[in-house]
Amino acid sequence: MQLPGTGLRVAVSREHRLADRTRISVAELAGEPWIAGAGLKGEPQFGAWPTLAGPHLAYAMRDWPARLGLVAAGLGITVVPALAAPAVPAGVVTLPVDDPAWLGRTTVAATREDHTPNADAVVTALRQVAEQLGE
Repeated sequence: MQLPGTGLRVAVSREHRLADRTRISVAELAGEPWIAGAGLKGEPQFGAWPTLAGPHLAYAMRDWPARLGLVAAGLGITVVPALAAPAVPAGVVTLPVDDPAWLGRTTVAATREDHTPNADAVVTALRQVAEQLGE
């Protein structure tokens, strides 16, 4: 189950051929120029749509304003967290993507076999928050 606001969306220019749609399929993203994130080594970044095979990465930008500025200028599209969708600048729209292959993100807590009470407390807290998000 995907919770509202927890998934991914695709940001496109208001002038983009898909901008007036309420939902798009992952197949419609094939061949699009992608604006990916570029960060320090090991820093998590968004690339193209997670299940899209052979995406064309046209640009790699370090910060969100630059990525979304290129999107607004019609130079490509980018992945954004659904939680950030309401904050995209004028000239950019975000669209949900129908993609049965994308199962979303998972949080995993790895502990040692001989874990401590503190580790148990952290895992318990994570489970409680996850349950609250699911309500």
